[in-house]
Amino acid sequence: MRLIGNLLGGSAALLLALWLSWVFVTPVECERVRRGAAPMRALFDTLSWGVRHWASPEDRMDFIATGMEWDLKSQRFLAKQFYGDALDCVQASGQGRGQGSAHGA
Repeated sequence: MRLIGNLLGGSAALLLALWLSWVFVTPVECERVRRGAAPMRALFDTLSWGVRHWASPEDRMDFIATGMEWDLKSQRFLAKQFYGDALDCVQASGQGRGQGSAHGA
């Protein structure tokens, strides 16, 4: 049982290290913010896939819309947390998934 716990803990640490590396490897601030919110998108995509047989099409569309809203909220939180008010990826792209930066290029 201890071996399974060690394997799960080591796997979680490895996934976290890989995710952080993937997030910070890009030099573009808005891309970092978008990648940082990837776990939120993955969570809602997984939940949406899991309820596909039990939810009506309208409920699934509501769920997808909620997932998109939470994705945007998490991107805004990360942008504000790490870059302050100077970075506005929503303004740069119009959708919160822009490649540009509000710092100017």
